Amino acid sequence: YAATQHLAEIARPDWQVIEYGLGSSTLWWAARVQHITAIEHDLDWVEIFQDRLPANVSLEFIDQKDPRYLDRLLEQPQAFDLISVDGKRRNSVVKRAATAAKPDGYLLFDDSQKVRYAKPLKKLRNRGFEQTDFWGPKPLQSYGGKTSLFQLGQDSD
Repeated sequence: YAATQHLAEIARPDWQVIEYGLGSSTLWWAARVQHITAIEHDLDWVEIFQDRLPANVSLEFIDQKDPRYLDRLLEQPQAFDLISVDGKRRNSVVKRAATAAKPDGYLLFDDSQKVRYAKPLKKLRNRGFEQTDFWGPKPLQSYGGKTSLFQLGQDSD
């Protein structure tokens, strides 16, 4: 898991993280950062994880069709050090990410090899965001994929 190894090297204990898509990664981040806000659209998944989450995790169930699902990213009083995109409506989340991240923040995008995500990720690259790709096996899945990390602070706008 090359992405996990790299993230462990750059993560800082004072980081504020928001994650679209609750799961094992939420627990992983919670052990390494000051606070993580997890946005989840699947109530069954929320019920599985809610009792396992440590105190530094704020869990929010928001249906993906609810406008708050996307708006939540912009409602935070502080900018995020890292925005993790592994839930629904990924293309729309990416469009809002640059304004919700700190100037030197990161955007982590899971399954970035999928064609349906190509356009917004290309827009990030065209704006000068630095992209690092990690290919390999995925936890709890029988197939591999690509995870991309964008250095948002590289925006030339």
